[in-house]
Amino acid sequence: MTNFLAKMFSFKFNRCKSHLIKHISACFDPLRDELGTVPTELHTSKYVTASMLGICAGYAKQLDITSTDKIALITDAVFEEIFRRDATEVLTMTDQWRDGHDDEFIKAYNEAMQKTDGKDTLELDWLKTYLVDNFKPSTNLML
Repeated sequence: MTNFLAKMFSFKFNRCKSHLIKHISACFDPLRDELGTVPTELHTSKYVTASMLGICAGYAKQLDITSTDKIALITDAVFEEIFRRDATEVLTMTDQWRDGHDDEFIKAYNEAMQKTDGKDTLELDWLKTYLVDNFKPSTNLML
């Protein structure tokens, strides 16, 4: 009965999505401006988007969430949190790199999967370090 209720209300799915949004978003905090916007250079970074995709897939797998539709919903929510109104455009580009078997993209995706899969907790210091070392913070100011 408990298993039925968990599946019915998707507690594991919602917990996974919230956890990923929280932890991936924290990696981008040093780069955000006053409005919470990340630098536009991130939108076209194969390494960043592939890593995000790999983290989502790897962590979902760790929690036994294997439905492609559910993983897509989780990934969509994470990308919306980071890229906001540009999320659809960034996801479209990400799909093209993945579907085109882009070497740089696939390598970053596989590395992120390896760093996430089989881990009890999300350790994303490597992503935060990459972001801080390779991108300048966004400088949009509130007027």
